[in-house]
Amino acid sequence: MNRSEADALDRFLTEPPKKQNKEQYENDEIDSTDFFGNEIADEDGVFQMWFKIFKYDKKAQLKCHELTAIVTQNSIVDVIEEFDQQYLEKIDYIGLGKVYKEALLND
Repeated sequence: MNRSEADALDRFLTEPPKKQNKEQYENDEIDSTDFFGNEIADEDGVFQMWFKIFKYDKKAQLKCHELTAIVTQNSIVDVIEEFDQQYLEKIDYIGLGKVYKEALLND
């Protein structure tokens, strides 16, 4: 290893990664859509919902299917109606769309 390689390795190991610019997520290929495929705007409130759906299979055995959905304040009621309120386990508020998109980039 030569001196320049050692310096590059040292910088890599000691300097924190640079944070992405706020506008960069608009050009990155991340899935910034809600459950229905609608683009999440920066000012939208974003929620994560968990459903446990219980149904009987062909052998009359009860099966549990777990589903997670990312929704906005505009689509939250539609998702609850689609999967039925009785199967809703939990709702978490993630934050505004801007915060959600930036979190996707940092994962």
